[in-house]
Amino acid sequence: MKYLKLKKIFGVFLACALLFVVCMLPAAAGNMIGCVDTASSPLRVRSGPGTTHSLVYSNGVLVQIPKGDYITILDTVPCDDSSASSNPTWYYMTAEFNGATVKGYVSATYVTIVDDGSEEGGGDEGQVPGGDTDLSDIPAIYRPYLAGIIARHPNWKFEFFYTGLDWNTVIKNETVLGRSLTSRTRDGYRSKMAGAYNPATGEYIAQDGSSWFQAANEVVEYYMDPRNSMTDARIFQFERLSYEAGMQTISGVQNILKGSFMENATILTDDNRRITYAQAIMEAAQISGASPYHLAARIIQEVGRSGSGSTSGTYVGKDGTSYAGIYNFYNIGASSGSDPIANGLSWAKSGTTYNRPWTSPYKSIVGGAQYIARNYINEGQDTQYLQKFDVESEYNGLYWHQYMTNIEAAYSESNTMYKNYVQSGLLESEIIFKIPVYNNMPTVRHLPDFATGDVQGNRRGDANDDGSVTAADYAIVKDAAVAFDYVATDGNTFIARDVNDDGAIDAFDAAELDLIINGLK
Repeated sequence: MKYLKLKKIFGVFLACALLFVVCMLPAAAGNMIGCVDTASSPLRVRSGPGTTHSLVYSNGVLVQIPKGDYITILDTVPCDDSSASSNPTWYYMTAEFNGATVKGYVSATYVTIVDDGSEEGGGDEGQVPGGDTDLSDIPAIYRPYLAGIIARHPNWKFEFFYTGLDWNTVIKNETVLGRSLTSRTRDGYRSKMAGAYNPATGEYIAQDGSSWFQAANEVVEYYMDPRNSMTDARIFQFERLSYEAGMQTISGVQNILKGSFMENATILTDDNRRITYAQAIMEAAQISGASPYHLAARIIQEVGRSGSGSTSGTYVGKDGTSYAGIYNFYNIGASSGSDPIANGLSWAKSGTTYNRPWTSPYKSIVGGAQYIARNYINEGQDTQYLQKFDVESEYNGLYWHQYMTNIEAAYSESNTMYKNYVQSGLLESEIIFKIPVYNNMPTVRHLPDFATGDVQGNRRGDANDDGSVTAADYAIVKDAAVAFDYVATDGNTFIARDVNDDGAIDAFDAAELDLIINGLK
């Protein structure tokens, strides 16, 4: 089955069964994709087609591809040594190992073909083992990353949005000064581009208030690459954000609000009814057409679980202007500057559109939902990702119409959404995801340099205390990360080895542990 290369989206219904996978290198067109299918131990890579050939090392670390990981098969060759009787066929392959691309030979005995590399699927070729899904329906660059998610969640649906945009052009535009920012707590994520850094003083220049700084190009590229978010939790930044009656419930909203200033609290409506915040958010969803889960998560993302001056109704600006009785739960109009809260409240106070002026929490919640739906969701920017990265041209061009500048905003909100689905028992329900596709994307996804601690190469992370920071340190950290077991804290049971509690076990856990090991967190 050949997928259609349209700019707009198309749906793919997927139902299959597959071994748990860790994302690996995607195949180029025409190459086969194989899944490592060893009994238990990882698959070692050889320098030639046979067991007498030397083992392959990468940066001093023995290359071993874990069971369930994917490889890209470049050629099929016969064994050329005495082991031919037990391993007659070998694959010359490439894979990603510890952030590096490696090549070598592996025995075909321990590899299951999941995609034969042809444009047209036929018979069982290109299908996920145990299922009837033709992987050619998925863009080739995403197949290895989505296969495991598809297998674990057969009710999920995927749409692919062909932007028609060149990857390098997109990165150039998303790294314009002030467009993508990082928190002051992320020292290694800051950019030294002109206007973001003063080389004379060695100081970074704040772009929003005193806490937000320009993100480095490498950081932007990392968060923009959809392949870096293809885990059970992070995939939710691609969730469609429209209201779906019957799919989204008030109990789901209540779960999102737990631990926040809105939990079990009540407010007055325009017609003087006293209702909970969860009820207000459900009403806002029904009126606007935006997902209530998205609205609840967006409020928390914008103002925090304790609220802020935007929700207090008593805020006084830095210039002495009082905004008593004015609310802005979504921080709409809170543009970058020395007092973004005042900017947002000034917007909430002026005009008559979207139920303004927002003189009550209810007005702000409902009116803000209408604004978000009208100006984002209903204009094609209907995922968290697309609201951070404006690569949809329907709303008057590209790049500028972005709801948030925080480079990690969509990633953070995706974790909140994932946990809500888990806690409400709706994770295996029908959920629609819309994933963008770019032209000329890198063959290998961009990864931070975990061995050296962050994406800009700051030297830290000497886990083996040998005086240098190398891939060997990363290997130690990674091994330590997978040594965690189930941990109960405050009555919540976390997923085994999920160091950063984001619902996924991946390289981020190794990075998190790296910071802990070195006393940086």
